[in-house]
Amino acid sequence: MSKPDIVIQFKDKATNIRATAGVGWLNDFGGANLKPETETRDGDFPTIPLAEAIQKALDGKGYLNLFAVGKGNRLAIEGAVDEGF
Repeated sequence: MSKPDIVIQFKDKATNIRATAGVGWLNDFGGANLKPETETRDGDFPTIPLAEAIQKALDGKGYLNLFAVGKGNRLAIEGAVDEGF
C-alpha cells in the first residue's frame, strides 16, 4: 500500500500529546478514502481510535488536526469547540 496523503491526529489539551487517529489517500474523484485507527498504542508513534478521538474533541478535551503528508501544507479541523479564531 502506498504512503498516505493525509494523517488525522488528535492533540490532547491536558498533555499536548499527539496521537494518530487515522490516515487517508486522495482518490480520483476529488475526495479521500480514510482508514480510521481502531486501536490504542503508546510509544514513539501513539495511536487512538478515531471514534474516541472525535468524542474527546466534542467533549472539549482536545483537537482533531488533518495534515497533508509530504505536501508542505497543514489543514486543521479544530474539534467542536469555538476557540474564537
